[in-house]
Amino acid sequence: MPKLPKIFKTKIARRILGSFLLLTFLGLTLLGAMLMKYFYDERVAEQETELLHQARILAATLPDSLYESPSDLTKKIDSIREQTGLRITILDDSGNVLADSNSDVESMDNHLNRPEVQTALSESYGINQRYSDTLGETMLYVAIPFYQQGRFAGMIRTSTSLQPIHDSLRHAALAVLFSLGAAFLLSILLAMMLASRQLKPIVSIIESSRRIIRGDLSGRIDYHTGDEFDVLIHAMNRVTERLGEMLTRQADFVSNAAHELRTPLTSIQGFAELLADDDFSDPKVSRHCSEVILQESTRMNRLITSLLELAKLDNDETRELLTQKQAPIEAGAVLRDAVTSLHKRAQKKGQLLELSIETSAKVSASKDLFRQILINLIDNAIKYTPDGGHIHLSCRKVQDSIEIRVADNGIGISAENLPHIFDRFYRVDKARSRKSGGNGVGLSLVQTLTKLFGGTIHVESHAAPERETGTVFTLRFPLA
Repeated sequence: MPKLPKIFKTKIARRILGSFLLLTFLGLTLLGAMLMKYFYDERVAEQETELLHQARILAATLPDSLYESPSDLTKKIDSIREQTGLRITILDDSGNVLADSNSDVESMDNHLNRPEVQTALSESYGINQRYSDTLGETMLYVAIPFYQQGRFAGMIRTSTSLQPIHDSLRHAALAVLFSLGAAFLLSILLAMMLASRQLKPIVSIIESSRRIIRGDLSGRIDYHTGDEFDVLIHAMNRVTERLGEMLTRQADFVSNAAHELRTPLTSIQGFAELLADDDFSDPKVSRHCSEVILQESTRMNRLITSLLELAKLDNDETRELLTQKQAPIEAGAVLRDAVTSLHKRAQKKGQLLELSIETSAKVSASKDLFRQILINLIDNAIKYTPDGGHIHLSCRKVQDSIEIRVADNGIGISAENLPHIFDRFYRVDKARSRKSGGNGVGLSLVQTLTKLFGGTIHVESHAAPERETGTVFTLRFPLA
């Protein structure tokens, strides 16, 4: 026996195929039953019409004198029976049998209560079919009244056996069964073809899902159906693509994070080993080692904190939760608070922090995270602005949004580096960034949080070797 195609080994294929074949079988069975009933009803109707026609001919042609001579009447209807094959029965007005072409009148009982006779008494004719104990067959009877001189005189009943119709019906049933069987076999082949065609995209999706489970994200489903499956296939391909991007980003994230953490850890380890071997005879050396360890551990702590914040924001559920927790906050007040917290750090470098708040309008955000945005930008300005520099911070209302600007006259950013400053772990000058405590994560966090609160961030900067041109970060948030 040939093996079924692989597609039919799936449960859904067997279920669909089984359902289709069951519906087909029921449909064909119902069709066959309806055809047989139609065939039988049509043949019986034709026979009823014929019997009624013959009975009316007899009523019109039999002379009244025959009814007065039962022997002559019997001879006449026997002659008609031989020509037509019909059984003819003549009844008087009381239901007594006057003559019958197939039976002895003496042995026959009164027919007044026969169903066809009773119907004919109230209507123009009566029809009935039943099993005849006399003939041992199912018979069809038609009865009509006849009149003599305008008076009801009796009934003429014609009848015939339904056995020929039954025999014909059996032959027709065999032919119909054969045809339906052939149609069912054909429907099986057609069902398999249709199921195979319709299930191909599902099988492709299943195989793609198994590849994803195995960790293979390189493949895509290349199948087009022109229907809703295309939407599902496109969604699967997008999920696979996004999952691949996420895994790549995570791998890069872990690699970059490990690289960034390795440097301060190496410094801490080196100076800690130096301290372990130090006899503390030179306080300056010991103090320098301690300062380096403190500086590097502080930078590492800031990096880990930023990484944890980014990791949380990469989670869809966390972002949704943060979005739900947003509330109207006064942007200018948060900016003033951020400037106050960093004022001492600017003072150490002799820098001037100039604050200009022109509005008390509110934005919709999480206060702590909104403050984190401003802290990171101001902290960057302090780091990359030379001693004695100037940093201007402003908050104003522009049409239907709040604009916050952080402008400095620091070292600036070159044109080739400017498009990448929001990339994670990207640093314009790694040596200078490490010296200042930068880790390449802060601006990425700023951009992520800004988008979370429906805002935009724009940067303008020019780096020139002969002078310090400065950088301007512009944030815009919709009004709450």
